Amino acid sequence: MRLSFLLIFSLFLGQLVVAQTELTGKIVDADTGEPVFGANVFVENTTIGAVSDPDGKFTLIGSFGEYARIVTTHIAYKSKTLSINGRKVVNFTLRPTVRELKTVEVERKKDRKWQRFYSRFEKAFIGTTQNAKNVIVKNPWVIEFTKTDDEGLNGYTADLLEIENKATGYAIKFLLENFKLSVNETVYQGRPLFTPLEPANAEEEAAWQEARERTYLGSRQHFLYALAQGRAAEEGFELYRSDFDAKNGKFKTLGETQPDQVFQNKRLDFDGFLKVIYTREKPEKAFKKEFSSTTKIGTGGNTNLGSGQIFVENNVSSKGQVSYLFSRSSQGLAISEDGVLKNPQGLLEYGYWAWQRVANLLPYEYHLALAKAQEPAKIKEPEANAPVVSTAPKVVNKNGFDLSNAVLSVNDIVSGGPKRDGIPTLSNPKFESASEADWLKPDDAVIGVYIDGEARAYPVKILNWHEGVNDQIGERAFVVTFCPLCGSGMVFSRKMDDETLDFGISGLLYNSDLLLYDRQSESLWSQLEMKAISGPKVNTPLELLASYQLSWLDWKRKYPETKVLSKNTGFSRDYDREPYQGYSSNNRLLFAVKNRDSRLANKDEVVGVEVNGHFKAYPLKKLRNMGENLFSDKIGEVTVQLEFLPESNALIVMNEAKELIASTKLYWFAWYAFHPDTEVY
Repeated sequence: MRLSFLLIFSLFLGQLVVAQTELTGKIVDADTGEPVFGANVFVENTTIGAVSDPDGKFTLIGSFGEYARIVTTHIAYKSKTLSINGRKVVNFTLRPTVRELKTVEVERKKDRKWQRFYSRFEKAFIGTTQNAKNVIVKNPWVIEFTKTDDEGLNGYTADLLEIENKATGYAIKFLLENFKLSVNETVYQGRPLFTPLEPANAEEEAAWQEARERTYLGSRQHFLYALAQGRAAEEGFELYRSDFDAKNGKFKTLGETQPDQVFQNKRLDFDGFLKVIYTREKPEKAFKKEFSSTTKIGTGGNTNLGSGQIFVENNVSSKGQVSYLFSRSSQGLAISEDGVLKNPQGLLEYGYWAWQRVANLLPYEYHLALAKAQEPAKIKEPEANAPVVSTAPKVVNKNGFDLSNAVLSVNDIVSGGPKRDGIPTLSNPKFESASEADWLKPDDAVIGVYIDGEARAYPVKILNWHEGVNDQIGERAFVVTFCPLCGSGMVFSRKMDDETLDFGISGLLYNSDLLLYDRQSESLWSQLEMKAISGPKVNTPLELLASYQLSWLDWKRKYPETKVLSKNTGFSRDYDREPYQGYSSNNRLLFAVKNRDSRLANKDEVVGVEVNGHFKAYPLKKLRNMGENLFSDKIGEVTVQLEFLPESNALIVMNEAKELIASTKLYWFAWYAFHPDTEVY
C-alpha cells in the first residue's frame, strides 16, 4: 500500500471585484496602545500587501469584495485576521505573545533530527507536482516541529515562510498556522501573500504564463468559478454522486449528476461525496506513480465517516483528473459569483486536488483575469504580415519610480510599506547647543560630523523617524542617512559635479536597506551600495564622508562645542518613543536579503571598513571581550589603527597618520548582504 492524503487546506480566500479602492488602518499594542511597526498586513491569497510604518499605519490598494479578509502578523504578536465587509478603514489591536527570540538558523542546519522532520514536511507541504521541482523555501529554519506519539509531525511558524516559485513566477509569504502530518493524512492551514517575480527575459515570462495557465485549468479555483458561472460542463468538468464503502475501502460511483443539481441559490450542496473529473487534462506522471494502488486515508476526526481507517481505491482514471469533495455543512456552502467559498474550511478535498499543494497555488488576481475570459488563452502561430511586436524595455514602476534601467534585480527592490516621502527627510534643519539639548541621555546614540572646524550631532532617536537630513556646513553640502532596519548611519556628499542634490526617502528597500532618491533627477540611490541604482544618474557613486556613531556622552566629551539637531523639526513626532521597539533584540529580518552568513547573529553589531577594495568587519561584541581598546590591524596591505570606545560600543578607524578612515557601524546581516567577500576580525 502507498500513502495517500486527505488534504484540509484552508486558505480563507477573499472575493475580488474589479474596482480599485484604498484601505487604510492602524495597528496598536493591546497592552500599551503604542503603534506596532513592521507588521505584515495583507489581503490573503492576493498580491495586495504592505508593512506598517513607525506610526503603526498602513495603506492597501486593490480590489476588495464581500469575503475579503486582512491578515496582520508580527513576530512579537499573535496574528489576527479581520473581514473587510466594505470598510475603508480597518484597525488592529494585537496581543503580545511570549516567544523565545533566538538565533536558530545555524542550530537547524546542524540538527539532523530537525533536518529529517523538514524533509518530510517539504514533500508534504510543497508537493511533488511538476511545479514543485522549481520551488524553494528560503527560510525553513523558522518552522517549529514536534513529533507526535504515532510517529507523526506537527509544525507551525511564528514568522512568515518565504517561498519562491520559479515555475509560476511568484514569491510567496506564507503564514503557516497549522501543519499535521501522520501516517494517514496531511492537514495544513495557512494564509499566503503573493508577489509577482520579474522575468529575466521574454522566454521566462512566456514559460511562467504557460505554467500559470496549466496550473489553473482543472484546479479547484477553476471548478468553483465555472460552477458559479453555470459553465462547469462547458469548461470540461463532469460530476458524479459518490459514496464511500468502508467495508472494502473504495469509493462507489452512484450516478452522474448535473451542476444545477448541486449548486443552487449560490450554494454548493450535496450528500455524501461529490466526484469531480476534469476531462481535458490527464493526471501528471508523478501522481500516477504515487497513487496507482489501493491506499488508506485516515479521517483525523474531520469528517462524519467515523474514527477508523478509510481505504480508497486510487486507480488513476484514464478519463482525466479525479477529485472528491466532502462538505462539512448540512446547509450547503456559500460561493460568490467569482467562485470564492465563504467558508473554505467547510470543504474537504481528496484525490487529485488534495495531491496538489503549495507549489500549485495562484493568487486570485490571476484566477479572475483568466477565468473572466470566455476561453483559455491559446498560443497562436504568427500570421503572415502580422505587425512586429515591440522589443522595447518593459517599464517597471515601483512607488512612482521608473526602474527600467535598474542595475539591481527589480525583484529584489521591494516596498518597505510607506509611500514615497512617507518617511520625510529634514531639510534646512535647526540646531541647538549641547547645553540646550538636555533631552538627550548620556547613552543616546548620535551620528557626528566634524567639517571645517564645526561639530554637529544628529540623534538617532530623530533619525529613526526621518532617515535623512539634508544639511550644509560652509561650502560642504551633505546628507546624513540612517537605516533603522540595518542600523547603518552614513554621511554622503550632496555635490554632484555642479549640482547640489536634495534627497528624500523612496519607501523602497534593497537588501532591507533604504533607497534614497534625489528630487532633481528622481534617481534611486542605495545607501550601502553607495551609488545610484536606477534613473538618469544610474551607477553614479556616492562620496562617503567620515563620521562617528557614538554615545551622546562620548561625542560631547570629544566636541563640547558641538551643535545638536533640534527636536523642533516641523513634524509631529514623539522622538522619545522607539518606533522599532524590539527589532534590534531579535534575529528576525523584516525583509529578505540576497546573502546570508551564520558566523554571527543577524543583529550583531559590527563596524565595516573598506580600504582599497578590501572589506573587513569588526564584531563589537568580540572587541568588548578583548579588553584592549587600542590596537592595529591590516586591511588588505594597509595597516590601520583602531580605537574601541566601550561606552559607545563603537570603533574609530584611522590610518597610520592618525587620519580618520570612513567606516560604518551596522548589523552584521546588512554588512554581509552587500559585502559577501568580507573578512571578519
